[in-house]
Amino acid sequence: QISTWKRQNRWTLEYISINITIVQLLEENFAPRYLSMIERHELNCSDITLEITEQTLIENFKSTKKVISTLQQYGVRFAIDDFGVGYSSLSYIQNLSLDTIKIDKSFVLNIENKVSDISLIKTIFHIAEQFNYTLVIEGIENEKQKEILFDLDNHLVYQGFYFSKPMTKEEFDIKYLYSKNTIVS
Repeated sequence: QISTWKRQNRWTLEYISINITIVQLLEENFAPRYLSMIERHELNCSDITLEITEQTLIENFKSTKKVISTLQQYGVRFAIDDFGVGYSSLSYIQNLSLDTIKIDKSFVLNIENKVSDISLIKTIFHIAEQFNYTLVIEGIENEKQKEILFDLDNHLVYQGFYFSKPMTKEEFDIKYLYSKNTIVS
């Protein structure tokens, strides 16, 4: 689809994220097959960010690290999805040099009433900053949550139903690519 949008001169996004599982990541020849698909569709590795959960990282760290490192050599970007609800370990952040950390929505759910959640998000933000990671806050469902987080740092990237509900490719095409609107993650 990205290839089609590019041929039609309608690709206006920095990238699209795709969730992958441990099973997919550890399939035989995943890295060369993925790179071949990118080449076949005339895409840049930076057009797609692969999202993996903490659980994916932990289940078979040595093999996972090898596949991630191989793909990163070609410019493939990775994000840790749902950070903070699994076995959050700073060693994974330190040893993998990923690009993005996505804080799980459970930390945002009660942010309006729990100062401790704000403190935790600040701490994760400072850690991400030290490792030069982009930080995405998941689960923004209302204006108040967005305002609280914006006050922490106006460069954070947001994601949640407040901005958009899940949509089909056709709805996405009309809303964001035909209208030339800017997308806020």
